[in-house]
Amino acid sequence: MNAKFWPSLQLIAYVKISLEILQNFKFKGIFSDYLFENEADKLQNIHDHLTSLSLPNFMKTHTVCIIGALDKEIKRWYSYHMEFLHDENLDFWNRIHWYSYGTINRLETARTIIQDENIDIRRRFYLACAYYLEEDVQNLWEIMNKEHQTDIIRNSFTCCRTLWLRAVQSRTLLDWSHISRIIEAQRSPVYNFLNFFNANTLGFLHVFRRLQTSEARFQGLLSAICSGDLHQYDLYLCLFHMEDYELETLFNRFSGEIVRVIYLLIKKNLRPVARVLYFFNHEHQILAISSSNSSRTDFDYVNTIHWYSHGTINRLETARAFIQNEYIDIRKRFHLAVTYYFEEDVRTLWGKIPKEYQTFLQKCSYLNKTWNLWLNAINTGTPLDWTQITRIVEDDKFSSTNALGLLRVFPKLVSSEARFQSLAVATRGEQSHPFDLYLCLIQMEDDELRNALHRFSEEEKYLLMESFLRWPLQSVFQYVVEFFRNIISISIYSKLFRFILCDKFDTQGFDHDYFDLVKAFWAPMSTEIKSELERHCMFQSLRQILKSDGNQSAGINFIRIYKKWGFLC
Repeated sequence: MNAKFWPSLQLIAYVKISLEILQNFKFKGIFSDYLFENEADKLQNIHDHLTSLSLPNFMKTHTVCIIGALDKEIKRWYSYHMEFLHDENLDFWNRIHWYSYGTINRLETARTIIQDENIDIRRRFYLACAYYLEEDVQNLWEIMNKEHQTDIIRNSFTCCRTLWLRAVQSRTLLDWSHISRIIEAQRSPVYNFLNFFNANTLGFLHVFRRLQTSEARFQGLLSAICSGDLHQYDLYLCLFHMEDYELETLFNRFSGEIVRVIYLLIKKNLRPVARVLYFFNHEHQILAISSSNSSRTDFDYVNTIHWYSHGTINRLETARAFIQNEYIDIRKRFHLAVTYYFEEDVRTLWGKIPKEYQTFLQKCSYLNKTWNLWLNAINTGTPLDWTQITRIVEDDKFSSTNALGLLRVFPKLVSSEARFQSLAVATRGEQSHPFDLYLCLIQMEDDELRNALHRFSEEEKYLLMESFLRWPLQSVFQYVVEFFRNIISISIYSKLFRFILCDKFDTQGFDHDYFDLVKAFWAPMSTEIKSELERHCMFQSLRQILKSDGNQSAGINFIRIYKKWGFLC
């Protein structure tokens, strides 16, 4: 892969400054989350320290952001190494090795810890195994006493530790041909102890380079990504060392899983787009793409997706593209057409699916009333009866699984009661996309919309309002607030602010300027509501936004730290 990562001299300089600041303030950042000792008032102290450093303002902003990123890197490193280090009273700060661009050199850090005789030898042995440091593994095994060896033998449950045990007992090197064959053949999920990469991704980079077949590399990468524990820089290095043709084949084979790869790769810089891809894949798992020709592995999943210009997936057009692709199993295409209410496609595909599958579907008429109507329309060659569908929806029988087809259903419902019921279900349903919900709402008259909102439960009102805090609808959030202000309770205000603080500030990149949004949201509220919200513990974080004068990064750090200590959510 030709995408080379070259850190700028500016980034290297900022990282060096930030590390010095962390060290000078004695921010251990591992056991005690900046040594706050559970005292919330020290959060403000830290905020003041970081914003009053004698640096130019533009450097101050960048430095505070990088300090936050370094802290996150340390926390992540420790969480993955806790089993090797807990109860050890060590100065970890001076044992951590850093790359110049601000991530931990975990291999060199592991070497330093392994050589430290103050740490239990069994933990050092396990750490050496985790990083595949063969010489250290053999040496530590030789010098440890029989009692420790017996303890390790008793606890060698995973595939990886079993292989290491054979190697040290026979005093031989690991057999990478054998390991490649194990990984090629594995089909158990990564959380199963039989999977080679179960609790075993720290040394993935070392393993990946020694795998001898492309199939082993594919299975290994798939397991490591699905574990959720693979460091993004390790993923980059693995991809970088692959030939382009192998990389292209590998990505095509991922099918639905490719979305998770993309999500991991671009979450730092294109988080909104990554989230859209990830949730589109999650919503359509029941229609998982599989080839009708099992030997075909080059289905172009990503390029089949249709996008709106604002960066969300046009699910109707994407569904059409999938339905028309003959390499996808015809039964899945049929169910996708039914889900999205594409009547013409349903009829066309019905005539092509195997007779035995038609018979099976005919016998499923009892499953729900909507499917009964589909069968009647197919068997009689008549259009769907939208009057009957409207009655079904009015009786609150609109299944949440129908939410994917909401945009097709909503305009054809012939009563306000049915539209109300479909909106209520869609608001509660996980498969409903905020932009689809918005497209339904703008089809309603103002009076009908207000009446529907009055009938919603408190939770449904909140969920509807929250949907306008999701990309790309934030720009109309304030308009929606003004439209519904008379029905917004203190509880809903509180939950909306809490959602912004807990969800929107818990990322490295933003999909909107939430500082301006919060200020605009707060300003028109009544004095009574403001007074009530000021009594909430989250108001300390809100105040960081309301009083900010352009220096957003310090406020962001304050909010994230406040959340870590449980004062928000």
